Amino acid sequence: MPRHRPAALDAALLRRAVAAVDAADDMGRPELRILGRAALAREDGTAVERENAENALTKGLRDLPYTLDAPELAGVIATSRRVSLARQIHNDLVRDALAMRGRRLVRVFGFGRRLTVPAYFDIEDPILGPVMT
Repeated sequence: MPRHRPAALDAALLRRAVAAVDAADDMGRPELRILGRAALAREDGTAVERENAENALTKGLRDLPYTLDAPELAGVIATSRRVSLARQIHNDLVRDALAMRGRRLVRVFGFGRRLTVPAYFDIEDPILGPVMT
């Protein structure tokens, strides 16, 4: 059965990949452009392919030199933080849904039978850039 991520998480991942491609163009980093394009291409792939592409993009973004005066990276940093928040919310909802499916009343009446089992979206934490305190 196909598993679907919520629209908010997909949108955040898409925005981050686009921001990474834009930053790669501004900074002259072709390897980052390739990683961003790979993440965009895996948008409709399997969960494992998508997670692998997003992890590769995260690792590529972490290798960039971050300074406070890098305007081309501001969009990448902001979208990475949004991805982290969306992933955390998604995984919290999955945890709650799985716990609800395990309750006796839900199992007895089969309330979760028609719905697909939700799945965690496990990627490396994509928070990037300098930490503001």
